[in-house]
Amino acid sequence: MNSRKIKLSLVFLLIILSGAIFGVQRFVAPMDAHDNTVHSFTINPGESRDTILSNLLDEGLIRDKTITQIYVRLSNNNDFKAGTFDLTKSMSMPEIIHTLNHPASVEEMTLTIPEGLRVIDVAALMEANLGINAEEFKALTNDQSFIDELAQSYPVIANYDFNSDMLYKLEGLLAPDTYRFALNSTARDVIRILVGQTNRIYESHLDKFNASHFTIKEIFTLASMVESEVHTKEQREIVASIFANRIEQGIPLGSDVTTYYGIQLHMGVRELTVAELHQVNAYNTRAPGFLGLPAGPVSSPSLMSIEAVLDMPTTNYLFFVNDKNGDIYPTATNAEHEAIIDRLRRDGLWYDDVRENN
Repeated sequence: MNSRKIKLSLVFLLIILSGAIFGVQRFVAPMDAHDNTVHSFTINPGESRDTILSNLLDEGLIRDKTITQIYVRLSNNNDFKAGTFDLTKSMSMPEIIHTLNHPASVEEMTLTIPEGLRVIDVAALMEANLGINAEEFKALTNDQSFIDELAQSYPVIANYDFNSDMLYKLEGLLAPDTYRFALNSTARDVIRILVGQTNRIYESHLDKFNASHFTIKEIFTLASMVESEVHTKEQREIVASIFANRIEQGIPLGSDVTTYYGIQLHMGVRELTVAELHQVNAYNTRAPGFLGLPAGPVSSPSLMSIEAVLDMPTTNYLFFVNDKNGDIYPTATNAEHEAIIDRLRRDGLWYDDVRENN
């Protein structure tokens, strides 16, 4: 090859490299170097990298999803953090990705949400610890537009059969656990985090949810009832099977916790009147003629209770009673049930407010 051809080849190579460099620079450059308008960009807990990059593209914060994916892989900036970030179109693509991977430090607190709490309890907990208005929190759990937003990120919400009789639509879906919350968290932030944890439980047990003849809402409703009745996983599985058997045979569930929830009292806060026991509403399974499950969950069930419903054994039990020590006695007939109660009375293991299902 003569010197003239070598020079032409080098010039051509330089032109290609220059074009490639210019192309890359274009893709990493700010969308608008002069636009400092703040865009609040939210990454939901458990959201995939693909979804995050698609959302950045939709928001007009990056030019090309594929180039950004390549950059994320090569730069090892793939540890996106959940939260809400202030981004602008004057930020370069690498700056945006770095921000989503290394958020500015914020003050946080650790907060445990015990199992068996209701929406009203979680709202009060958030008001006391994070200064979130309890009424705003409760209202959001019934806000259909917000629920529709959640459904876009969380399959457990998208596949849930909500109904108009539910007192709080997100009741039972605010997962009990220990969390770290930013001190400046909003009600929306907190609910997203709690529902995100519920969604993780749902997706990690998806095969069992799909195999159950109960709907997602019915599983969470059963689990919330089981939560208040007994303590061990084995006991919860048996009680779940009793409720399932009674539903199948058209026998009222007669669960006290549903009666208390229907009139918005906490379980055991006081004795119920006859009128309250018989009050007809969408939750009271002791009301005359009430068959099947209440309109929705009556609290946030623990993982143990959810798994108890998913793993319930096949039994012929239709009744159970608790004794003073917390042990339960399941029986198949009412005669056996009454005989157990008589024996517990004789043995000093009975107490007047013992919970029973009959």
